[in-house]
Amino acid sequence: MQENKLKKLTLIGDSITEYNYRAAKNWAMWLEENTDYEIQNLGISGTGFYVTSPYINRISKIDKDVDIIGVAISFNDLNHEITLPSGTADDEGKDTLCGWAIKFFDELIYNFPNTPIIVYSQGPWQKYRLGVKESDQYLRSISKICEDRGLPFYTDLYFKGSVLRPWIEENRKKYFTSDNYELGDYGVVDNIHPNSLGHKVIYKYLKHLFEINTI
Repeated sequence: MQENKLKKLTLIGDSITEYNYRAAKNWAMWLEENTDYEIQNLGISGTGFYVTSPYINRISKIDKDVDIIGVAISFNDLNHEITLPSGTADDEGKDTLCGWAIKFFDELIYNFPNTPIIVYSQGPWQKYRLGVKESDQYLRSISKICEDRGLPFYTDLYFKGSVLRPWIEENRKKYFTSDNYELGDYGVVDNIHPNSLGHKVIYKYLKHLFEINTI
């Protein structure tokens, strides 16, 4: 029997996509371990559409034979000390966060016109969660940008919620206490970056979305 060919998946995102000191196993590692995806992880900590090392600079690094591309929306763009107005979904060519998002998605589609692309939120931060006007409106603007380009945008981990609630102390201790012995940050709690258990929650949600969108 012929073995199933691995599907090539490229991920673009921030520190929650990147493997780093916060989690011994992040959601991308859970995904690769439990599916037939071969993952090219282009997650970089502290990044987004506009801030340092913007997403658009990674398009040229995507494997040309990729089967599906995943893009994580990051609140780094809202949180950075040097940022832009959020703008609206009509900001093509404008120097706003939405303008940069439009530029990124248009170039990504131009370079990969036949490749499935999915966009998603990886969940809330303590500072940016459902009911916070700034992040609510930003995600709705990104949703309209994606809709206008025929890109699926999945926001349930933000708008409909999950077990990840970093604004609750006990929840923060369970899902946001770092567990990466190898990189030396074990036991540190924050309100943004999940540990391995928190990443497993993200993985279980995103796994289905990648599978239903892969050709």
